[in-house]
Amino acid sequence: MPGRVLRGLGFDVDDENAMYVYKDQEEMVWPYDDRGRLIGEDVWEIDPAKAEIIKLDAADVITPHEAAERLAPLIQPLPPFDEAVTGHEAIPGPREVVTG
Repeated sequence: MPGRVLRGLGFDVDDENAMYVYKDQEEMVWPYDDRGRLIGEDVWEIDPAKAEIIKLDAADVITPHEAAERLAPLIQPLPPFDEAVTGHEAIPGPREVVTG
């Protein structure tokens, strides 16, 4: 997180141009629908008084563009839901049209 953001939130940082990690303990709840799809997220910070702010060395920080370039070869499209869950392709329902 940029130092200027932390400073804007009221935290005392020594360099607003540096990047920091805000380290804290959180609880998260992720509700799913009946098909196993994520439909929400609730997050609670347990004890903000115990949070740590850690300044990062500039050599350890990459941009979102650099991260995208490095991760792109690893990211693959997900299979259709039915195939992923049952191991079989979906059987067309009354509203689906099969061509070819």
